[in-house]
Amino acid sequence: MSQSVCLRCGALKTGAWVACPECHHLPSDVRDRAKHLLASDAYLSASVLQSTSAAIRAGHPPEFPEAQVQAEIREIESLEQEGESSFAFPLVAATAVLLLLAAGAAWAWLA
Repeated sequence: MSQSVCLRCGALKTGAWVACPECHHLPSDVRDRAKHLLASDAYLSASVLQSTSAAIRAGHPPEFPEAQVQAEIREIESLEQEGESSFAFPLVAATAVLLLLAAGAAWAWLA
């Protein structure tokens, strides 16, 4: 399981994109999701996660280099596009099969 810091309240949570167990913040837009991923154990050690959590709770949110945020946004968008395209083909294929079955059933009923 991955660990992350809620960038709104500083709570430690399991997963970068899950709702915070304390403040219930759910990273929704791509920029917020990118920053929450950067504030996870995918990028930070356990000790840095702890200190980031303490800093946020003390009112000092982390600053992220814009280039790093943009790189993560591009990666997220790329993965989302791959997911959409990998879903599109099976959906089209299933629709085609259903249409063929319906046409066959209609032909059999009319014959």
